[in-house]
Amino acid sequence: MESLLQRIQRETPAELASRSLQAMYWLRQRVQNLKINSEAFYKGEYATGELSKVKRQLEGRMYLFFYEPLGKKTLPYYDRFPLVLVIERLSDGFIGLNMHYLPPLTRIRFLYQLFRYEMYDDDEGITEEDSYGASNEGFMNTKIRIKYDFMKGASKLKPFKACIKRYKYSQIEGRALIIKPDHWEAMSMLPLAQWKKQKQQRIWEDSLEKIYGK
Repeated sequence: MESLLQRIQRETPAELASRSLQAMYWLRQRVQNLKINSEAFYKGEYATGELSKVKRQLEGRMYLFFYEPLGKKTLPYYDRFPLVLVIERLSDGFIGLNMHYLPPLTRIRFLYQLFRYEMYDDDEGITEEDSYGASNEGFMNTKIRIKYDFMKGASKLKPFKACIKRYKYSQIEGRALIIKPDHWEAMSMLPLAQWKKQKQQRIWEDSLEKIYGK
């Protein structure tokens, strides 16, 4: 059975270059009205082999997972199903960029800038702890190499202010799914966020205020 990601990949016009603004704008139009059940998406894309479960998260890769934050009662809102590009690993978790916090057009422009730092690192040791079988596939060596201190000084990367979050391993429910680089754009456009305690539009308004001020 064809998965949603496989269908989107098949339908994407061949003339649209990968990582281009035009391709991401097309993807946004293609998926913006979809109604997606997060649990069904998680199970379905894993079952078809499009997404692989992982045992740990590596810097520069994108992951999707269910998350229950500590102190959630005091948070104004949070995303139960974050899509995160990891930028720094910590002893008890990691810091990453949750794309769901950015409004679509801001997200597209931000991703376009991030893709400038995409690289292939075949010297990085990938072990079985990094995934269930995916460690033998080349996509595990593709990553975005970028650091927090660098983003602070880059004007075109200002949207990071609204989407940088810290995640603890202990609060991830089940296994995270690693996103293949071929699917980074499509995954970033899919309406998969599970917002708690606040409506999406209000969250995006808060994000724009964090980026650009009042």
